Amino acid sequence: MPTTNNNFSTLITAIDTKAQSLAASTTDPKDLVYLGKTLEALNVSTTVADVITQGDTQVTRVTTEGTTQVGLVTTEGNTQVAAVQSAASGFATQANIDTSIAALVDSAPGTLNTLNELAAALGDDASFSTSVTSSIATKLPLAGGTLTGALTTTDVDVNGTLKIDEVIEHVGITGATSGSINMNLKENAVLFYNANQTANRTINFRGDGSTTLDSIMAVGESMSAAVLMAEGSTAYYLNTYQIDGSAVTPKWQGGSAPTAGNASGIDVYTFTLIKTAANTFTVLASVSQFA
Repeated sequence: MPTTNNNFSTLITAIDTKAQSLAASTTDPKDLVYLGKTLEALNVSTTVADVITQGDTQVTRVTTEGTTQVGLVTTEGNTQVAAVQSAASGFATQANIDTSIAALVDSAPGTLNTLNELAAALGDDASFSTSVTSSIATKLPLAGGTLTGALTTTDVDVNGTLKIDEVIEHVGITGATSGSINMNLKENAVLFYNANQTANRTINFRGDGSTTLDSIMAVGESMSAAVLMAEGSTAYYLNTYQIDGSAVTPKWQGGSAPTAGNASGIDVYTFTLIKTAANTFTVLASVSQFA
């Protein structure tokens, strides 16, 4: 058996310190064997097997800790990715856009609140542009809430003062010369009969073929309409007036209803329909000749 040389205690201490450091850091079996041989030469109590076991234990601890840390990083990364995906989904799907708009729309006929509120609901992008419910193509910069682009929808109510630079209004043009007229105010407020009339005619104001005017108007609201009728040498005129199929008697500008048309020109009838109660209207009317 080797014996310890007590004259070299300082050297032994240094080698022992180095050996312990190596045991804690190495994973190479050759290093462990070398370490064991060194300790055996110094006649210390620790055996090579003890050193190898200790080395394996330390390697296992390092591996376990590394696996734990990798798992923690992976879990945190997945959490952050999920959070980003969740946040992004509020701005990326048509369903979320539609839901945002629906939250700002009251029951029929639909009241769209301020543009700033709509822009805020759709997201805080400086310039948001998309195609949304009811073929509404809009561009809504948050600054000032200005609405630009095309707006195509059935009903839009504005609560408050409305400022519009220009309005282009739809005119229904037809060559019909006789028969009753159904004026669908959900479709247009101006009708132009551009062929000379051949008979006196009845006009019926309504929403459309399946909607009453009464159902789309509240008490205290009014709608305006105009009917243009071409007349030849023999003139005819509107002589019967209805709302939703029920007769009404307009109040005429000047105090008298027309009793004939004006030959060789275009007679223009204008009507203001004011709802005063359920199925009850006051109608103000006038007729002018253009030749």
